[in-house]
Amino acid sequence: MDTNEVLQVIESDTGTFVCSTDGGNPLASLDWNCFGSKDITSKTQGERVFSTVKWTALSKFSTCSCSSHHILSNWKSTTNVTVNVLYPPTKPHFKIGQSGVFGDVHVIENNTLRIVCNSESNPLSNYTWTGPGFSGKGDTLEITNVNISNQGHFKCMASNRMTRTNGSYEDGSKSSSFNLTILYPPSNPKFKFENSSGQLIQSNIFYVVRDDTFSIYCDVKGNPVPDIKWDDNKSNPTLKISNINLDINSTCRAKNLMKETASQKEISSTSEASFSIVVFYPPGIPTIHVSNYNGYSVQVQNGNVSIIESETINATCFSPSKPMPAYKWTKEQSFKTLSTNVLKFVNVSRYESGAYLCNAENTMNRSIGKTVVGKNNSQLILNILYPAIVNDIYDISIVEGSQLEIVCPVVHGNPLTSIVTWYRQSVEKRWNNTLLFIKNVSRADDANYICSVITDMFPTIGTSSRIEKRKTRYILKRGNTLVPLFKALFLHYFQLK
Repeated sequence: MDTNEVLQVIESDTGTFVCSTDGGNPLASLDWNCFGSKDITSKTQGERVFSTVKWTALSKFSTCSCSSHHILSNWKSTTNVTVNVLYPPTKPHFKIGQSGVFGDVHVIENNTLRIVCNSESNPLSNYTWTGPGFSGKGDTLEITNVNISNQGHFKCMASNRMTRTNGSYEDGSKSSSFNLTILYPPSNPKFKFENSSGQLIQSNIFYVVRDDTFSIYCDVKGNPVPDIKWDDNKSNPTLKISNINLDINSTCRAKNLMKETASQKEISSTSEASFSIVVFYPPGIPTIHVSNYNGYSVQVQNGNVSIIESETINATCFSPSKPMPAYKWTKEQSFKTLSTNVLKFVNVSRYESGAYLCNAENTMNRSIGKTVVGKNNSQLILNILYPAIVNDIYDISIVEGSQLEIVCPVVHGNPLTSIVTWYRQSVEKRWNNTLLFIKNVSRADDANYICSVITDMFPTIGTSSRIEKRKTRYILKRGNTLVPLFKALFLHYFQLK
């Protein structure tokens, strides 16, 4: 062949070269340097020497040399054959910047990925990239604003076509791949009931009922997986609550450290969210606050309150609960109800005495779980105080020397206890009894006789009172008879200090 021609072969191809020279005495010797082959044969035809080398193409060699030299001198002559050994791509390797990449590639979300694929081959390779939703050509893969949709398996394919001098060819290819992992900071915490697979809590305010036991799971996404802590500063995404009694305000905090491939810089990112647990509880035994317009008041639970008739009072029912309860008042042996917490009595009368029941009721709607209705009540026994009175007393006529017995017609009030006294108006004479008794009536007994009833009332609120009611009889002597005259009525009112 023409030694000026470049012979193109493919790595591992085999062939032979023959080199010859003539003249000289003795004849010249021939040596080969061709792909390190030792498979060389020589022969002589007349004055010409032939040397044949059998070779296997190696990519490290590009020249085959045949040298002739003579034993009697330093003469040497060399003929070269240029061989272009074609070979397929080697397995590609990756570089980011000046750093080689081995294994997974990590990139922070919204940053730019620029990675170079390199393979040795002859002729030079063409590069093709494939990945999640992506394909491209060229040795460099560049993705701006990477996001989670880019995460996945990327492959770089290096390929070439090796065409021999004789026109035959072979196609070569080799690929390498890597997994692209997108790093991103902790997401804003979301909260789930009980555990990571529990029901998503739609609000950062969570309603429970007193004595509930439950767990709240703080769900945070991030890569690397964030370290999650509650206020107790322990690395645990689960907040466990047992027999809750008080409202809780807590904060879930998440942190991770992100480091990109071929970078020495580590970036710390955090997120946090507060979570409030509101504890519902049913009404306690209501307290009833009874007050009048003079500023007197008293508080009772299932108790009695005594009020003087004609007072104006308010009975206010209160029960601590969450949420606030609805109130209803009912009276014993009555079907009427009053939907308010304030029961008003204007000029209260004795007919309003009795037992009044304040009912407090609330509805406790858990964020997750059954609704509970809470109920409680307290009784107010209203005791209306009013004085005893003396019914009408009619004058009488009586014969001198007769026995006089007159019972004072007292109508008892509330309280039942009262002081009944008869006394004669003209002289100081008293009978501390309901019975006016004179064994032997004489004309000296002519006089006004007064029946007095005194009631002491001690109200729970307000000022104690003493009230006296009187009725009078008048007796006059004419001959041997007593003639009735007009009766008088006296009322007295005393304030007890």
